[in-house]
Amino acid sequence: MNDKPLFDFSNDKNHDSCWSFTLPEAYTGIRLPGAGIYTLNGGFGYFTFQGRVFKNVSIWLNNYLVFSRMKGRALLDLPMIEMSFVLGTKTDFEMNSLGKMMARGWQFNIVYDTHMDAETQFEKGAKIVTVDIHYQLDVLEGMNEYYPDLFGPLLDAIHAGRPMKYFHKYIYASPDMVKMFKRLFHALSNEYGSASGIEVLAVTLLLEGLKLKRHNKYMNTRFDYVLHDKRVATEAIKLLKADAMDFRGNQFYAEKFAMGQTRFKTCFFDHTGTTLKANWLENRIVEAVDLLVNTNERITQIALECGFASVFKFNEAIRKYLHMEAWQVRRLAQGESWIAKKDRC
Repeated sequence: MNDKPLFDFSNDKNHDSCWSFTLPEAYTGIRLPGAGIYTLNGGFGYFTFQGRVFKNVSIWLNNYLVFSRMKGRALLDLPMIEMSFVLGTKTDFEMNSLGKMMARGWQFNIVYDTHMDAETQFEKGAKIVTVDIHYQLDVLEGMNEYYPDLFGPLLDAIHAGRPMKYFHKYIYASPDMVKMFKRLFHALSNEYGSASGIEVLAVTLLLEGLKLKRHNKYMNTRFDYVLHDKRVATEAIKLLKADAMDFRGNQFYAEKFAMGQTRFKTCFFDHTGTTLKANWLENRIVEAVDLLVNTNERITQIALECGFASVFKFNEAIRKYLHMEAWQVRRLAQGESWIAKKDRC
């Protein structure tokens, strides 16, 4: 694991530069308490690296502020397993080893590199903030026991000594990853926060990042758009519950959110795993089961109250979702055996 910044630049030919171990006076960004600090100052601007090293991971908050074009060499002494988040970026930079960085805010990539000794070029005006998490190999080996399909490809590259980017380009984090990352950053901001808790969050972030490739979700969608779609699905469920007696159709609900029907149906399915009508029907069944279990109302009356046209339709729906008859649900809830009655039928 690297306990020094990923980038170690030799002096740029066009500017004098030097390393220091304090943040520059002009620095106005986030400060991590208890972090080791490395700063490269020069006429080109400054790079700051704030790192906290734990048993199995090290986490770096990096700021790149470039006043004039800068060219140097990036050095990597040890193999690196890294998950890199981009919190913000203005313009880009080129790095021969891993390609041109074009990432936007809240995008990330997972990389493994064995050795880096490459020309790196920062364009004038570049302003980039990243958080890089470096992992011990033991962490991946341990997780591979439980998630071999996710960690296997990364471990194969590491054992073969073959550099790789897990994604071909930086992708957007999912809303859950963003929430998790914010929890991690909050923990990092406390110098005396739980080290084991921070490591667990860091490893969980890696797991969630690897899952995105398998599920192919969110990869090209900004996380704020995903959050919007999630809110749409949540509000749609509320409308369905309010319309328990009458399903109004996909078009009606799509118009409520000023969305096309196809877009709305896709959005709802992505966030619930069901269609709109299936969710509406499930709501009615949940209400019916509650009445079966907690009241003595006749089954015929419950069927009508929950909007079913007949007891037959009601029982058909109950069988589909619970694999038993309505009267069986009631008897089980009362702690009685329904087998004897079934035998008598």
